[in-house]
Amino acid sequence: MNYQVAGPDLVRAVPFGEGCIDYAAFFRGLRDGGFDGVAAYEMCSPLRGGGAVENLDRCAAQYVKCMGAKAAGA
Repeated sequence: MNYQVAGPDLVRAVPFGEGCIDYAAFFRGLRDGGFDGVAAYEMCSPLRGGGAVENLDRCAAQYVKCMGAKAAGA
């Protein structure tokens, strides 16, 4: 792949649950629509805090925490 940075990132991804997306409504819609599959979290956008392993681990842990709460009905 040929890639060249064109300028500063205008958008940074944030850890799951910290952004403006209403994930409770999103997952409710999936469930109401009959979805009964697996959810995955990909960190492929420029991430707030950078790409260091510690930041990636923190963001992944946040996803697991949020999904655990959702599974428990929170």
